[in-house]
Amino acid sequence: MRAGIVLPAVASVFALRCLTAQSDSLPVEARMKARYYRETPASVRTARLARLAEAEARWAARRPTRYRLTARIECFCFGSTQEGTTLEFVNDSLVGIVDRAGRRHATTDPTWKEYSVPALFTSVEKAIRDVETFVEKLEFDPVYGIPTRLETNTVYSFTDGWLRQHINGFRPVP
Repeated sequence: MRAGIVLPAVASVFALRCLTAQSDSLPVEARMKARYYRETPASVRTARLARLAEAEARWAARRPTRYRLTARIECFCFGSTQEGTTLEFVNDSLVGIVDRAGRRHATTDPTWKEYSVPALFTSVEKAIRDVETFVEKLEFDPVYGIPTRLETNTVYSFTDGWLRQHINGFRPVP
Protein backbone atom coordinates (compact mmCIF):
# COMPACT_ATOMS: atom_id res chain seq x y z
CA MET A 1 0.00 0.00 0.00
CA ARG A 2 1.34 3.49 -0.92
CA ALA A 3 0.26 6.67 0.81
CA GLY A 4 1.16 10.08 -0.64
CA ILE A 5 1.48 12.99 1.75
CA VAL A 6 2.14 16.48 0.35
CA LEU A 7 3.66 19.04 2.72
CA PRO A 8 2.96 22.72 1.90
CA ALA A 9 6.40 24.19 2.62
CA VAL A 10 8.69 21.90 0.83
CA ALA A 11 11.96 22.07 -3.10
CA SER A 12 12.48 18.48 -4.23
CA VAL A 13 10.97 15.06 -3.81
CA PHE A 14 12.25 12.67 -1.21
CA ALA A 15 10.97 9.46 0.29
CA LEU A 16 10.61 8.58 3.94
CA ARG A 17 10.11 5.13 5.34
CA CYS A 18 7.79 5.10 8.31
CA LEU A 19 7.96 1.94 10.35
CA THR A 20 4.62 0.94 11.75
CA ALA A 21 5.84 -2.32 13.26
CA GLN A 22 9.12 -4.24 13.15
CA SER A 23 8.15 -6.24 10.08
CA ASP A 24 5.84 -3.67 8.56
CA SER A 25 6.81 -0.52 6.63
CA LEU A 26 4.95 2.18 4.75
CA PRO A 27 6.65 4.46 2.17
CA VAL A 28 5.67 8.12 2.46
CA GLU A 29 6.46 10.72 -0.20
CA ALA A 30 6.78 14.42 0.63
CA ARG A 31 6.92 17.00 -2.16
CA MET A 32 8.71 20.29 -1.65
CA LYS A 33 7.70 23.48 -3.39
CA ALA A 34 10.36 25.80 -4.79
CA ARG A 35 9.08 28.79 -2.79
CA TYR A 36 8.33 28.76 0.91
CA TYR A 37 5.12 30.29 2.17
CA ARG A 38 6.99 32.76 4.41
CA GLU A 39 9.48 33.91 1.79
CA THR A 40 9.68 37.69 1.71
CA PRO A 41 8.94 39.33 -1.67
CA ALA A 42 11.72 41.48 -3.16
CA SER A 43 9.52 44.60 -2.91
CA VAL A 44 9.20 44.13 0.86
CA ARG A 45 12.95 43.61 1.23
CA THR A 46 13.58 46.79 -0.80
CA ALA A 47 11.17 48.79 1.37
CA ARG A 48 12.83 47.49 4.55
CA LEU A 49 16.29 48.38 3.21
CA ALA A 50 15.00 51.91 2.51
CA ARG A 51 13.71 52.18 6.10
CA LEU A 52 17.09 50.95 7.32
CA ALA A 53 18.89 53.62 5.25
CA GLU A 54 16.62 56.32 6.73
CA ALA A 55 17.33 55.04 10.25
CA GLU A 56 21.08 55.01 9.62
CA ALA A 57 20.86 58.62 8.38
CA ARG A 58 19.10 59.63 11.64
CA TRP A 59 21.87 57.87 13.59
CA ALA A 60 24.61 59.60 11.58
CA ALA A 61 23.01 63.00 12.24
CA ARG A 62 22.76 62.54 16.03
CA ARG A 63 25.40 59.91 16.81
CA PRO A 64 26.68 60.48 20.37
CA THR A 65 30.25 59.59 21.29
CA ARG A 66 29.16 57.79 24.46
CA TYR A 67 25.86 55.97 24.97
CA ARG A 68 24.07 53.30 26.96
CA LEU A 69 21.41 50.88 25.86
CA THR A 70 19.64 47.89 27.35
CA ALA A 71 19.68 44.77 25.20
CA ARG A 72 17.36 41.82 25.69
CA ILE A 73 17.80 38.69 23.61
CA GLU A 74 15.38 35.80 23.21
CA CYS A 75 16.25 32.79 21.11
CA PHE A 76 16.37 29.02 21.07
CA CYS A 77 19.99 29.21 22.13
CA PHE A 78 22.35 29.14 25.08
CA GLY A 79 22.65 32.42 26.97
CA SER A 80 19.27 33.90 26.08
CA THR A 81 18.42 36.62 28.60
CA GLN A 82 14.86 37.26 29.66
CA GLU A 83 15.80 40.49 31.41
CA GLY A 84 17.80 43.21 29.77
CA THR A 85 21.51 43.90 30.13
CA THR A 86 22.61 47.54 30.11
CA LEU A 87 25.72 48.19 28.06
CA GLU A 88 27.90 51.27 27.73
CA PHE A 89 29.75 52.17 24.54
CA VAL A 90 32.34 54.84 23.73
CA ASN A 91 32.94 55.46 20.02
CA ASP A 92 30.89 52.30 19.41
CA SER A 93 33.30 50.15 21.46
CA LEU A 94 31.93 48.30 24.47
CA VAL A 95 33.44 49.66 27.68
CA GLY A 96 31.33 47.72 30.16
CA ILE A 97 28.09 46.38 31.56
CA VAL A 98 26.15 48.72 33.83
CA ASP A 99 24.52 47.26 36.94
CA ARG A 100 21.18 48.35 38.43
CA ALA A 101 22.93 50.88 40.67
CA GLY A 102 24.47 52.55 37.61
CA ARG A 103 28.02 51.26 38.18
CA ARG A 104 29.97 50.14 35.13
CA HIS A 105 31.83 46.81 35.20
CA ALA A 106 34.28 45.47 32.64
CA THR A 107 33.22 42.43 30.64
CA THR A 108 35.09 39.86 28.60
CA ASP A 109 31.91 38.37 27.13
CA PRO A 110 32.26 38.85 23.33
CA THR A 111 28.48 38.56 22.81
CA TRP A 112 27.77 42.09 23.95
CA LYS A 113 30.19 43.71 21.47
CA GLU A 114 27.64 42.81 18.80
CA TYR A 115 25.19 45.31 20.30
CA SER A 116 26.91 48.55 19.38
CA VAL A 117 24.60 50.59 17.19
CA PRO A 118 26.63 50.01 13.99
CA ALA A 119 26.63 46.25 14.73
CA LEU A 120 22.84 46.37 15.21
CA PHE A 121 22.45 48.03 11.80
CA THR A 122 24.63 45.31 10.26
CA SER A 123 22.53 42.60 11.93
CA VAL A 124 19.30 44.12 10.61
CA GLU A 125 20.67 44.43 7.06
CA LYS A 126 21.87 40.83 7.13
CA ALA A 127 18.44 39.62 8.28
CA ILE A 128 16.66 41.62 5.56
CA ARG A 129 18.96 40.38 2.78
CA ASP A 130 19.03 36.71 3.86
CA VAL A 131 16.48 34.84 1.73
CA GLU A 132 16.25 32.08 4.34
CA THR A 133 15.32 34.55 7.08
CA PHE A 134 11.84 35.94 7.60
CA VAL A 135 11.76 39.30 9.42
CA GLU A 136 8.64 39.22 11.58
CA LYS A 137 9.07 42.63 13.28
CA LEU A 138 11.41 45.53 12.70
CA GLU A 139 11.26 48.83 14.61
CA PHE A 140 13.55 51.84 14.84
CA ASP A 141 13.91 54.65 17.38
CA PRO A 142 12.17 57.74 15.90
CA VAL A 143 14.87 60.16 17.14
CA TYR A 144 18.20 58.31 16.92
CA GLY A 145 17.20 55.71 14.33
CA ILE A 146 18.69 52.78 16.23
CA PRO A 147 17.07 49.37 15.67
CA THR A 148 14.92 48.83 18.77
CA ARG A 149 13.26 45.58 17.78
CA LEU A 150 14.27 42.80 15.42
CA GLU A 151 12.33 39.55 15.39
CA THR A 152 13.26 36.87 12.87
CA ASN A 153 12.60 33.26 12.04
CA THR A 154 13.63 30.93 9.25
CA VAL A 155 11.37 30.68 6.21
CA TYR A 156 11.08 26.96 6.86
CA SER A 157 8.94 27.48 10.00
CA PHE A 158 9.79 24.10 11.45
CA THR A 159 13.18 24.90 12.94
CA ASP A 160 14.16 26.51 16.22
CA GLY A 161 15.98 29.32 14.43
CA TRP A 162 13.95 32.24 15.75
CA LEU A 163 15.60 35.30 17.30
CA ARG A 164 14.23 38.36 19.07
CA GLN A 165 16.38 41.37 19.92
CA HIS A 166 14.92 44.25 21.92
CA ILE A 167 16.86 47.45 22.55
CA ASN A 168 15.39 49.68 25.23
CA GLY A 169 16.58 52.62 27.27
CA PHE A 170 18.95 54.10 24.72
CA ARG A 171 20.49 57.32 25.99
CA PRO A 172 23.56 59.41 25.33
CA VAL A 173 25.94 59.61 28.30
CA PRO A 174 27.62 62.98 28.94
